[in-house]
Amino acid sequence: MVANEQLQAAVLKALSKTFEDLAFYTVHQMPVSFEECEDLFAVTIPIAEPTAALVTMICAPTLINDIVIELYGPSDEPYSDQILRDTAGEIANTIGGQVIRNLNPELGFILGLPN
Repeated sequence: MVANEQLQAAVLKALSKTFEDLAFYTVHQMPVSFEECEDLFAVTIPIAEPTAALVTMICAPTLINDIVIELYGPSDEPYSDQILRDTAGEIANTIGGQVIRNLNPELGFILGLPN
């Protein structure tokens, strides 16, 4: 069983690596109240192995849009919801894999498709 502190450290490390590698963003840990947020974007990735779990990423839609622009460049037209959702799914997938690797680099894992 993984201690809560160990899991939190693994998640923070996974978030930092993923966002720094993909979009050159620095991750800062701070308290947040979801009641303060009016419009949230969520994507969930199921983990099938080594144990059943879910990785859910919840963020402001502007963050996903900014990352898409960072990855693909500016566009004259707004990026489609499908591109935003696919990108968010890839980010959550990467975070899920990194968390498992951070907890045990020897462990194999199977991730499901984002929804």
